[in-house]
Amino acid sequence: MKTFGQVIVEARKAASLTQKAVAERLCRGDGRKVLPPWLNDLEHDRRYPPENAVIEQLAELLHISADILYFYARRVPGDISGDFDDNVIEAGYRAFRKELQGLGTSTTPYGLSGSAATLGLTCKGSLVRVQVRPPDSLSKFKARSPSR
Repeated sequence: MKTFGQVIVEARKAASLTQKAVAERLCRGDGRKVLPPWLNDLEHDRRYPPENAVIEQLAELLHISADILYFYARRVPGDISGDFDDNVIEAGYRAFRKELQGLGTSTTPYGLSGSAATLGLTCKGSLVRVQVRPPDSLSKFKARSPSR
């Protein structure tokens, strides 16, 4: 699996941007500017993935889904918050695994199998709804948490 830094490098190069150009446009949560050496360290995995505010800025600058960056940062996106029931969390992960495993062996530029581009998770009661948006269409998968 690719690292967060590798995904940033690929997306930056695909956007035809230099480290300096990206760093000049980034700002940390506390208002400090990002310097090119900091971005270089991030790209070479000498730093942990940055705070959510920087991930969101990177996604916009590099024209990549923030969900992809959160995935490689091994972090839950900031818009998914709350104290969810364990059954709902478990059902969400099962649906996520099933979707990724069912996509075959082709890969996207950012390392996800098949055509997975964005994963959205909506929880309501014990119903988990997972939406995967492939480049051409929208597919929906619904999973119910097991009765115990």
